[in-house]
Amino acid sequence: MWTVGQKLAHLDAKDYIVNGVTNKPRRPVLMGWFIGILRIEQWFSDWNGRMFKIDTKKCVRCMKCVNACPMGNIKYEDGKFKFGKDCVCCTRCSFNCPVDAFSIGLLNAWRVNKPYAFAPVEEGKEKHAHYCRRAYKKYFANAEARIAAAETHSEEPIN
Repeated sequence: MWTVGQKLAHLDAKDYIVNGVTNKPRRPVLMGWFIGILRIEQWFSDWNGRMFKIDTKKCVRCMKCVNACPMGNIKYEDGKFKFGKDCVCCTRCSFNCPVDAFSIGLLNAWRVNKPYAFAPVEEGKEKHAHYCRRAYKKYFANAEARIAAAETHSEEPIN
C-alpha cells in the first residue's frame, strides 16, 4: 500500500502541479440535498455520544477507551466513566475495548466487537471480508494500471 501510495502521489503531483491539470469532480444533481441532510451527523454525534454506556461488570478499567478518544470525551472520575458532549462517533472507544464492555447508543447494532482489521482477511473469516477483498482488488488493479501506463509513457521510472 505504501509503495503504491507513493507512486500515485508522484503521478498526482505531476498532473496537478507540473501539468496544471484541474480535475474537479462532477457533483450529481441530488448531491447538494444529500450533503445538507448529512450535516445532521454533527448534532447526532453530540447527542448519541451522551448515550454511550460501559458495562461495569465486564470492564477491566484498562483505560484504553479513555486514551483512544480523540476528543477527550471520556473521563474516568470517582470510579465512574463520564461521557461529555464532544463525541464525533468515531467509536474508537468501542474498537479498543478488549472485553467488549461498550454500548455506543443508537449505533450499537453496527458496533464492531473487537479491533477492526482494515486489511483484507481470508474468505469467510469475517462478514465484510468479501466486500473488502473486492474493493482492495479493484483499487490496486486501477492503481497499478495507472502506474504502468505512466511508466510506459515516461523515460524514468516512478519513485
